[in-house]
Amino acid sequence: MSRPAAAATLAAEAGITDGAGKRGWTGGIARTVRLPLGPLRRGAPPLPAAGPRRSIHVTEIVIADGAELATRLRAEGLDTDEIVFKYHWPRYAPPPGAGIRSIVKSDQLRAQFDRLVAMHAIVQASIPLPVAPVLSPEREFVGYVLEYVEGVTLRELISDGMLDEARRRFEVVRQTVGKLHARSVAHGDINTSNVIAADDGRTVLVDPVPFPKRATFLQDELCLAGIERKLAPPST
Repeated sequence: MSRPAAAATLAAEAGITDGAGKRGWTGGIARTVRLPLGPLRRGAPPLPAAGPRRSIHVTEIVIADGAELATRLRAEGLDTDEIVFKYHWPRYAPPPGAGIRSIVKSDQLRAQFDRLVAMHAIVQASIPLPVAPVLSPEREFVGYVLEYVEGVTLRELISDGMLDEARRRFEVVRQTVGKLHARSVAHGDINTSNVIAADDGRTVLVDPVPFPKRATFLQDELCLAGIERKLAPPST
């Protein structure tokens, strides 16, 4: 099965569609999709009311196919309206000679999820809420779910000329990175597309690198300096 067909098949199984402004990998056989926690299909009975929001993931979710995921998440007591399902489905590996240079492997997604958990424990609101790893019935790690952060990117704020707001958000990013570095945790991919100015007022860092290297801390500082230069007032 081709890569586009694989993504379409999984989305159809789960009754989900790609959301505008989706975050994360789109290459290889890893995809990010938004999953509404409402009725799976038009005309279906509503799902039970959600319970309290979890502060961090507490369980592993095992599913046989995508259609089970929304029901399982609602049963876990989530009260978020939408979540992100970032997945790697081994059975959908592209055929030989498909011309795909790199494949995002499930161990990379697992590592990224574990880093999100660690980062969320340090800075909470500045990192998307990790919900749960998702396993196949054979206990293979196939992806994870996390909070979808509604908002605009720092890049979009800059492009729209909203520099005062962008500078205010950047100061929050600087403080967030300082807290992470103080606990020996680096992000590794700080750029204006990975900073979300959330509609609820939060400033959120998304998509940390799965496997940071020793130089990642320096990379964070260099990225911050680069963004600061973009936001500097024009010289007179």
